[in-house]
Amino acid sequence: MRLQMRLGQVAMTAGHMLQQDYQDEYHGAKVQLGHVLKRALDDLSSSDAVDWKNVDKMSYKFFKSDELLDSIVAGTTLNLTQDTFEKISELQNQFVEIFGTQRIYRPFVIKLIFVAALIKRKDQLV
Repeated sequence: MRLQMRLGQVAMTAGHMLQQDYQDEYHGAKVQLGHVLKRALDDLSSSDAVDWKNVDKMSYKFFKSDELLDSIVAGTTLNLTQDTFEKISELQNQFVEIFGTQRIYRPFVIKLIFVAALIKRKDQLV
C-alpha cells in the first residue's frame, strides 16, 4: 500500500537517522522509509509500554538544531504493508485518547514512532 503524506522536519530527521542505522545493519543495502517504519514499529512492540506524551515532549529536545534536516516539510510516499498500516491506525486511535484531542493525523503518529524508536536505540526511552 502506498501512502503519500508530508512529514515535518523532526519526522524526516528521525526517519533518516533510523534509515542510516538500518542500512548499516544491512551492510549498506538501500532501505526505504516504509521498511524503516515497519522496523521501528517492530522494535517498539518488543519493548515495554511507551510513554507517548514524553516522546512528544522529547521529540524537539532530542535533536540539536544542526542535526535537523534543512527542509521544513517534505512530501514523501511510504510503501507500507497492510500490517504496518493497521498498526499506525491503531496508534492513531489510541493517541486521540492519550493526547485528549478529537483528531490525530498520521504524520504525527509516524513522527512519534520514528522518534521513539530512535530514542530506544540510543537507550534513552523513558
